[in-house]
Formats: sequence, structure tokens, C-alpha cells
Amino acid sequence: MTAMMQLEFDLEALLPPPPIPEYMGRAPMHYTGDFYTVDELADVFRAWVTRNGSFGSHSRSHMWVAATGHPAPAGHTFTTMTADLRCSVAYDHPRGCSCVGALLHRAQCDACEWVAVGNENHVIEAWHDHAWPGWRDLPVMPLKDRESPAARSKRIIRWAQEHQPLGWQVEGAPIRTARDGLGTRHVESRSPWKGYDLAETENAR
Repeated sequence: MTAMMQLEFDLEALLPPPPIPEYMGRAPMHYTGDFYTVDELADVFRAWVTRNGSFGSHSRSHMWVAATGHPAPAGHTFTTMTADLRCSVAYDHPRGCSCVGALLHRAQCDACEWVAVGNENHVIEAWHDHAWPGWRDLPVMPLKDRESPAARSKRIIRWAQEHQPLGWQVEGAPIRTARDGLGTRHVESRSPWKGYDLAETENAR
């Protein structure tokens, strides 16, 4: 390092840090159960990270993050995100705490200012009730024992195209498949139309 470069480095270290931009948005800089648009929640989380740093930001902020968009029928939007309300002892409570919390999931439709909060399967089902009424009456693809994932994926496409009503063979439409054991999570983008594969456990056998 040259003497000039060292001087520039030393002078930079002496300068005060740049001011943190003032946050001017509507959404609060903490957990909220109220409705705010996806963009508003993303903006306030970015503002929190600017002030507090990105390390452990999900658990430290307890804010809605990791928004993921999904296909939706006309007149609706579909976004999912999570808020970590679990205890973050390492960051906030060096002497321990008695926090009671969970990893919450959120599904929302900005077009209708609609939101649901709960566990993952609950909010996915609630959104489908909102935007795809009647999905619970769709036929259920039966369970088949000892089937590889690749074979199951091919069977899902073939079965859905043969059994799903034509009005439900459109962009973003879900399908229903029988499940058992631990595989009961609703899976995004696994219908032939890039919608959800919604688990049905009662008809698994």
C-alpha cells in the first residue's frame, strides 16, 4: 500500500458514518398483523436492515420477510412470507428470556387487501378459499405405494389432465393429491398449471 493510499484510508476511517435515511413509509418497523402491501412490508424491512444490519435480521426484527409471489387468477394476487417470532436469545436476551412465539406464515392478496396468518398449510388453504372457491371439491389423485418422485411427478400431470375439470385446467390452478406419513405439506408450483399441489390426508388410503 502506497503512502497516499494509506493516507486516504486513514482519513476515511476518521470520517463520520453517512446518515441513515429517514424511513417515511406507513408500515411499522416491527411485527404487525395488519394489512400492508407487499411492497410496503419489503420497504420497511429494508429500512430496518439499514439501521440494524442484515445479520440475523429475520429473527431479530420479527418482521415479515422472504416474500414469494405465486400465480393467481384474474383480480387477485398471491404472496407468501414469514415472520420469525421465536426467541432469539443470542441477539436480544443474553441472560435468557421466556418468549413464546413461532415461525408464522402469511398469505395475502394485495388486490383485495386480504391477509391470512397462521401455519403454512392454513394460510395456503385460506388463500385458495379466497381466490379459488370450490377447490375443496376437486378430485383427489389417489396415493400409490412405492413410487419414485420422478414417477409421481409424471403421474400427477397425466392424472390431473385426465380428471381435473376443464375449467380448472388454467394458469395457477391447484390440484389435490392424497398423502400420508410426513408428506402433508402443500407444495407450490407442482400442478401442471404452476399452481399448488394441495395435500389431502383423509383420503390417503
